[in-house]
Amino acid sequence: MSASIDPNHPLANLGNGFLHVLHPASTGPINDLLDVIHAMSYFTVLLYEWDLGKDFAESDGQVADQRNLIQYNLMSLPQGTHLQLATSQAQTYEITRLATIVFSLLIIFPLTASTAPFIQISAHLREGIQNINIYAQSPDDLNLITWIVMMGGIAAIGTPDRSWYVSILDTLYSHHVFRGWEQLKAIVERFLWLGSINNVDGNSLWLELVQLHSYKKQFETSQHSDLQLR
Repeated sequence: MSASIDPNHPLANLGNGFLHVLHPASTGPINDLLDVIHAMSYFTVLLYEWDLGKDFAESDGQVADQRNLIQYNLMSLPQGTHLQLATSQAQTYEITRLATIVFSLLIIFPLTASTAPFIQISAHLREGIQNINIYAQSPDDLNLITWIVMMGGIAAIGTPDRSWYVSILDTLYSHHVFRGWEQLKAIVERFLWLGSINNVDGNSLWLELVQLHSYKKQFETSQHSDLQLR
């Protein structure tokens, strides 16, 4: 699927954030991943239009074929550990690949929570993110990591890993990557995001982050009061 998104479309920036970190090459796995992401971005625009009540230009069969091809190409991508890339490149590729699978299972090729391997993916994503020094990343890298953490956090709903993802969001918040829900949403919308579905889960993560900050302030106030009494 080589179609381009109309530059005047509300989702015109979808997928562009990846290009600032995963620089396209003529061949190779990174370029293959970017090709899949481009197809996913265009398909997400089709779903956005469908949400607005517009009919697909393609037949239902063609749309289903596009969806199946995207999922096939995505799941055919090799793992980062199998690639001859620099360590940092392989790490970024792998966590991006995993987060893209989460998005696909939510939006492109949706599966129920009971059948999708969200628990396993979120656990592998956590391992990958832990190998990255957040404080040594560029602003573009941090934006990508923010989207990846959001995908991991959504996949980790109802698991012990959920609170870990919220804590990493807190680290990114403290690093001034974003300062509110609207800024956070503006970041993820440059990667892969369909607001009609993802905003609910994303906002839930944001509210958990706000709650974490509330607990932190209460603890700091309590500690300060204890020090004054000593």
